[in-house]
Amino acid sequence: MATMKSILLASSMLAMIGTANAAYIRQHVDSPNIISVWGPIELGDDEKFRQVARDAPDNSLVLLTSPGGNLVAGLKIGEQIHARGFSTNAGDCASVWG
Repeated sequence: MATMKSILLASSMLAMIGTANAAYIRQHVDSPNIISVWGPIELGDDEKFRQVARDAPDNSLVLLTSPGGNLVAGLKIGEQIHARGFSTNAGDCASVWG
């Protein structure tokens, strides 16, 4: 149930209509089990996420801070999060970065 909730949360947050700037996606240098996805999601961001997440440990946490964006790319990122068993945390910049 928690896994499905994570998929739905990630997908719904990433799939909303957004603006035209690609997301900033990175693995934290000091915490390699944390991946940040920040900003609007565009086509191609799913591949960027795949590249960043490929060497991340299976117990990684994905921090989501996005106004939404491309539905297809958002769903593909959500599928990758589910397939790898990553946890998610969504919130605004103050609570995620603070």
